[in-house]
Amino acid sequence: MTGVAVIGSAMTDLSGKNVSATALSQNAIMQALSDAQVDANQVKAVVVGNMLGFDFDSDPGLDTDPYVLSQGTVRGPVWLKDLGFKDATVINVEAACAGGSTALFVAIKLVQAGLYPVIALGVEQTRVGNSRFRAGWLENCVPRRDVKSIQERLVIRPTDSLFMAFNAQWGQELLDKGLASKEDFAIAAAKARKHAQLDPRAKEKTLLSVQDILNSKVVIREPLTIEMCARFCDGAAAVVLTQDKFSSKGPLIRSCENIAGNGLVDYHVRIKQVLDLALANASVDISDINVAEVHDATSIEEVYSTEALGFFQPGQGAWAIRSGITSVGGRGPVINASGGLVGRGHPLGATGLCQVVELVEQLRGIAGARQVENSRLAVAVNSGGIINGDAGVCGVTVLEARSSILR
Repeated sequence: MTGVAVIGSAMTDLSGKNVSATALSQNAIMQALSDAQVDANQVKAVVVGNMLGFDFDSDPGLDTDPYVLSQGTVRGPVWLKDLGFKDATVINVEAACAGGSTALFVAIKLVQAGLYPVIALGVEQTRVGNSRFRAGWLENCVPRRDVKSIQERLVIRPTDSLFMAFNAQWGQELLDKGLASKEDFAIAAAKARKHAQLDPRAKEKTLLSVQDILNSKVVIREPLTIEMCARFCDGAAAVVLTQDKFSSKGPLIRSCENIAGNGLVDYHVRIKQVLDLALANASVDISDINVAEVHDATSIEEVYSTEALGFFQPGQGAWAIRSGITSVGGRGPVINASGGLVGRGHPLGATGLCQVVELVEQLRGIAGARQVENSRLAVAVNSGGIINGDAGVCGVTVLEARSSILR
């Protein structure tokens, strides 16, 4: 047990465009503070997870490289300076798509050390400037010295996304082993869209049929299509933490683990290692988990990871999605009730905390139409970057509902 409770949480609308990182950050934090009934001047520290540093009130233009213009340093202090924090420590964290879970990990350590209340914030403005510039910057999540060798290994062009190439490869692996069909990946993507319809903050507002998804443009190579892929979006999420002995409000954080990969094991082996450590430190088994948020950069990854993480045996992950077990209303574990990255959207450095906010709402019984009944234990699995086929950073958080607020 960490001895840490989540007493406030908030997430911004992920469907907007051209909302600055400053506005997103302040919106999420003020909502989270209101939820926690904590004043800004009481906050002792804020840990800010962000990847790109974009902070624009309007699109700088297709011919402008936004990276030249962005807030490269002291992002947190700049974006939060008007909120009324009094002598609060502000710590900036960059861990690619795992920035949110890494910020949470650091915030938990501060609370355990006696500093509280503390805010963990993830924020990202992505939809600005030329898409070519954005795509090039995202490839920084892979060691530059490894890019050429990975391209040769995956047999892709220099302009192709390494991340999508890995996902296409994982999908082909499942097909080759007879563990899934291309239709299964489309069913998972359709489920993500359906779940996203249940959250007014989600990015994807349009339902798609399985056939629509199968017929959409191929990305890199079969079996991956564009409607199986998560879309980048603008957004922020925040949680307010304190020591649980001082509050009877909000879910408890049973464990939070954050480990960097070193290129020595496979991506999914690394994530399973971190998940196993988090579950062991929380003294729970994966079969105890009622609801989970996994890092589905594509719907292929949802199918692959449900097996790789141990929710289902090999060959059963696709079946579980087809049968509706993992959908809201299914017997569970329910996977990505929020719609996940594919449905809710992928605001990069905010994604890990978007997952946690969703699970906090599930455990408080306030998730509305997507509420998973009788949720007691939840887990968020977030990752960022790839190092020679290994996860660059992986963060896993296990949360538990307080018995007094169980539905």
